[in-house]
Amino acid sequence: MSRRTRQVLLGLVGTVAVGVLVAAQSRVNGELAPRFAPSTGPDAWWVWRGPADDAVAAGIDAAVLSFAVGWLIVLVGTLVQARGRHGMAEVVHALRDGSLRWWMLLGGLGGATFIAGQGIAVPVLGVSVFVVATVAGVTVGGLLVDRFGLAPGGARPYTARRVIGCVLAVGGVAFSVSGSLDGGIASGASVLLFSVVLLACLPMGALTAAQQAVNGRVAQRSRTPWVAGLGNFTAGLAALLLARLLLIGTVAPGPLPDQWWLWLSGPIGLSFILLGAVLVRTLGVLLLSLGNTGGQLVGSIAIDELFPTAAGRPGLVELVAAVVIFVAVALAASRPRRRPAPPGPAGPPTVRREPVGAGRP
Repeated sequence: MSRRTRQVLLGLVGTVAVGVLVAAQSRVNGELAPRFAPSTGPDAWWVWRGPADDAVAAGIDAAVLSFAVGWLIVLVGTLVQARGRHGMAEVVHALRDGSLRWWMLLGGLGGATFIAGQGIAVPVLGVSVFVVATVAGVTVGGLLVDRFGLAPGGARPYTARRVIGCVLAVGGVAFSVSGSLDGGIASGASVLLFSVVLLACLPMGALTAAQQAVNGRVAQRSRTPWVAGLGNFTAGLAALLLARLLLIGTVAPGPLPDQWWLWLSGPIGLSFILLGAVLVRTLGVLLLSLGNTGGQLVGSIAIDELFPTAAGRPGLVELVAAVVIFVAVALAASRPRRRPAPPGPAGPPTVRREPVGAGRP
């Protein structure tokens, strides 16, 4: 096994593990959001309520708490490390000489857009359709980002195996939620609204893929993933606070959670950003996204089996879908064997020359 193959295998194990953590984060956020039902508080001229309904407002407030906790951790972690402080200086220098573009520090907008869009799209599409649409956007975005070399590992051209792997991954996710797709548009939205929101989820997923690429660029230039994480959480938290102001207003959120595990969303998200910024150089965005998707499905199955909800325990469909996604990962990661070069044209026959003076006795 070559060194490159070992690096890819270890990277895939890492991104699958991160996907399992993201599945746990989804469960935490699902339990956290209902606790943030906004309350109007005392009557005052500066207290106003934005257009978001209670479900969207609670989701945004849960995301703000998650990003705020992650931001505090990554800020302290960056400042206490000499490498982190040196990395921040390196990023400033790179911005001045143009080797790093300013927009590469805005990777957190991808995560913030996903969180805010989730609160808007899920009530219209439902969770199942939303998941399929965003996974499709992530995989297609991963193909494009790798093709144009936005990630630090350089350009990775289209191959039949990578494209087929993307199709299999999206199909596996769609199969895993197929039981929830029956019955048409359950939200009661019009076909036009449903279609517009569905199409909007595709670039939302593509932004998540771009987020991984630019975080990897910043981590490569600063020589530490902590600086990339700091930029990511700073941009994401600022975007979420702005979204809260526009969609919710100045209405006070609900009380903070009292269970310790409900505070884990931020640290889990930070681990996703830090490991992703390191692994994207070896794996590329597509493999990183596919491995993460597989890990999320496996983690969801395990969590629902150990801690079932009202939706029940996972069944055979989810297990088959997980197998399909990992087949897609293996296919996208594999490389076609190089065919041996064909033999060249035969040269002129070798003429054996006898030494001078040699003859019959």
